[in-house]
This record gives sequence, structure tokens and C-alpha cells, in this order.
Amino acid sequence: MPRPPGLDLLRILDEEHQRDRGGQPSLVPCIHEELDKDLELLAAGARRLGGALFTIDADHEWEHPPGPVVAERAGIVEGILASLGSIDFIEDNNTVMARLVGKKTPEEPSLVLLLRAAALIASSAYDNFDLIVVAADMSSADAVRRELLWKMLTVDPVDLTLRKPSTTIVPIVRSRLQADLDYRRQPSPRYIVRWDRVLLRSETIRRHAIHQIVRDDRPLVLFLGAGASASSGIPLGNTYRDRALVEFLGDHQHGEHAAAFFDFIHERNRFLPGETRSREQFVRQLTLERVLRETFSELGYRPRTASPVIQELVDDCNRALQYLRPGRKAIHQLAHHMRGRLIVMTVNFDRLIEADMAAPNTVLYRPQDFTDNLDTISKYVAGHPDLPVPILKLHGSIDDPESLIATIDTTSAGLGGSVGRMLNAILDTAGHSLRWIWIGCSMRDQDVNQWLGGLALDALDDWWVDPLPGQSLDDFIAATRAPRWTPLNRTLDDRLIIDSADGFLSELAEAVALRAT
Repeated sequence: MPRPPGLDLLRILDEEHQRDRGGQPSLVPCIHEELDKDLELLAAGARRLGGALFTIDADHEWEHPPGPVVAERAGIVEGILASLGSIDFIEDNNTVMARLVGKKTPEEPSLVLLLRAAALIASSAYDNFDLIVVAADMSSADAVRRELLWKMLTVDPVDLTLRKPSTTIVPIVRSRLQADLDYRRQPSPRYIVRWDRVLLRSETIRRHAIHQIVRDDRPLVLFLGAGASASSGIPLGNTYRDRALVEFLGDHQHGEHAAAFFDFIHERNRFLPGETRSREQFVRQLTLERVLRETFSELGYRPRTASPVIQELVDDCNRALQYLRPGRKAIHQLAHHMRGRLIVMTVNFDRLIEADMAAPNTVLYRPQDFTDNLDTISKYVAGHPDLPVPILKLHGSIDDPESLIATIDTTSAGLGGSVGRMLNAILDTAGHSLRWIWIGCSMRDQDVNQWLGGLALDALDDWWVDPLPGQSLDDFIAATRAPRWTPLNRTLDDRLIIDSADGFLSELAEAVALRAT
């Protein structure tokens, strides 16, 4: 039976609280995507740790917090909610209520949520415990009121005039994570609780990685996965994968397509080397590229654009070019400021990188492109900023559908041929520990993983940028990194930047531009 993530969160909160005991009050903001499932566990755990959990939910019965009203905290709340009107705090039978002055109609749920939070913060409840957990459901609130609620719940405890000097305040909000918005909040959430894990967002690791890149003149590889294009409206690869499966398997219940695909290729004896070892692993690691191998085989001599999923990809990629999202803008800025250093690689098909890029660039996506430009790219890596920025599209480009997965029959054997020679030449020219950042990558592309498995221990100095890292990254690290990292006393936590692609790239571009001025 899976371990409830709430247990891990309680352990972490206890450690945070014990570490800060005796010092200044502390704030530990959290986002929990399935808070309702862990609510009873968290409440019991908070009590066991000598604290209390207060639930703020407009849909359930509300127990008014204890009085009296603390004037300093009431003033802070009134300031945050000033845009809504004047707030009146009412003390009745030693409890505190909050209401909008002059509002007679019943409050809508999101306003009820804000007023209940206001009453709690302004009351004396925060003075009765030194561990305060506040669980709030803001999943149904609009963007403006979500921001107001977050501001109230994350007021610096130093400003709250708390009776206990070492109080730890833990706001846990239930919300579906919107990384580009939630990770930019101030203060930003420290822990993200998912259905299977608790993620720690480390500001230190992100800043350290950016500082190293800015202060170092060595080449830098940005390797972009599907997550780097998601904010432009291009769905992740699994979405297209499942649609491609429907094309020749028909409809199945949710989650059964990958298993049915295993049976499909078994019947036709179309397995690639290593795919029959584990059905479960095959299902877990199934990618769009692997499914397209069968899609294209079924097409025979017909063009690849005859496939509905390829037509949809073409339309989505063209539509995405109409928007200049922050991450795309940041890559264009980096190409301008890092001529002679920046190398962009991707397994995406879209044209978001190269389209409208002002800096001179060369796009390689056909096998012959990699062969013809081998010497030129090596010279660029050696330090020739007058040469165009290389953009290597390892799986082809959507503007030439026949180029997609050109070496699809050898994806289980690593990046062979001209693509592999190009990557090896870049490594040889750059020397050991080439700085490499994986952005929005699931780490399930078997051809890339096989190539990585053959590299020396110190070949890459790599980092991962992912807003919600999951099992596929864990599997990759366990298979290819953990044994090599042990002598270096390194773990994934030391190399993981939990952030959106847009957020990280924008911050990196800003830092690089600042140094260039």
C-alpha cells in the first residue's frame, strides 16, 4: 500500500520546527494537490507534535477561532484585504468573526474563505500553540483572491506579534499547482505535496546553478524536453502518445493503452532489444517516439502527414509560434549574450527555439545535417563566437515530418550514426564536465539514455529543471547516475531545480544579461 505523503510532510515539519525552536518564528509555506485526503492525518499529527491544525474551507462547518482580537494582526489583515472594502472584526462569546462592512448579501465561497482566514489570523489562536498548521482550500478561488489568501497566510511571523517567540506557522493550501504562477509567489512555497511524494524547493540550489553558469566561460548545453514547450500550448508527449495509440488500437479504459500496445507489438513481433524484460517497465517508460515507430510502419509508403496525430502536432506547433512565452524569449536572449558558449539541444519537434531568433543560428535535424556540420560545431565549441549558435534537434523537426525520428529503428541502441558522432565531438572539444541542463525532460528517451550510459564518470556536470519531478527521473537516476555519484557523495537533491522552464530560463537570462552590461 502506498505511503501517504502526509506522513513524510509531518516528519519534515517536525524537523523544521525542532530546528527553529528557541530562535525566531518561522514560516513554512506548502502546496498540497490532494490535501483533502491527508487532512485527518495532518490534524492528528499536528496535535501529536503539540500544535494545532486549523481548517479554512468555505464548504464545511466552521468553528470560529478564539478571542480576543489582536489589534496588530487585525491591522495587517485589513491592509491586505483593503481592495475588498472595510473589514469589521466581531467578538462574540469569546470567538472572533470577520465580515465586510456594508455587505448584506450572502458572501460567495471565495469571500467566505478570505474572511475566515482573516478571523483566524486576527484572533488569539496563533498565541496558543508554537506549531500552527493552517489548511486552506483555494482550488476554487479566482486568481485575485488566491493571491490575497496567499498573502494573508504567508505574512512574515516576525510581523505578527506572536506570544511564543519560536512559533512555526505552516500554511498548507490545496491547489492544483500552476508552476509559472505559484513558484513566482513571494514568499514561494517551500514544499509541494503530490500524491506520491513531498518535493523540497531549494532556492539555494537554483541560485548556485545560475551563479556557476554566469561566472563560468565554459560551453553550456540547454537540453529541452517536452516540458520546455508546454507553456506555449503544446501538450506533453504523453498526450500525443495516447492519441497515436488510439489511432490503431481503438479506445481503451484510461491507463490501459500502453499495456494494449505491448500486446500489439508482441503479436507482430516488433519489439526492440530489451523491451521484453519487463511489461511493467515497458508501460511506465513508453514514449511518443516509440509509438510513432509503429504509427509510421502502419502508414507504409504514405506520407507521415497522413497520420492524424502528426497533423495535430503540425497544427499545435504552428499555433504555438503565435505566442512569445517567457522561456522562449529567454532562450533568444541567451543566444544573443552567450555566442560561442550556448548549445541548444532538444528532442521536441516544434520550432519555438529557432523561429524569430535574432542571433545567427544553425538548425540541424536531418542525419546529413549532423555529418555536414561536424567540424563547424566543433570549432564553435572550441571558442568561435563568430559562428552561429547551434540548435540540434535530435528527433527531427515538425516543418519536415519525414525527418521525425529518422533513426527510429535504432532508438534502443543509443544515438548512433551522425547524431552520436556530433554529440561525442562536442564532449571531446569541451573537455570533461561539460555543463548540461536538462529542462522539462522526462528522461525516458531510450536513445539518449543509452548514449549517456556510455559516458565517462565526469563527462557531464548536469542539472535538472522540472516543476514536478516524478518516477521516470527517479528511474533514470537509479539506473545511470546513482552508482557513479556515490564516490562523489552526490544525490539528485543536489542537482534538482524544482521550477518551471519559463521561470528558470527567465531568471538565467536576466542574470546573464546583467553580467554582460
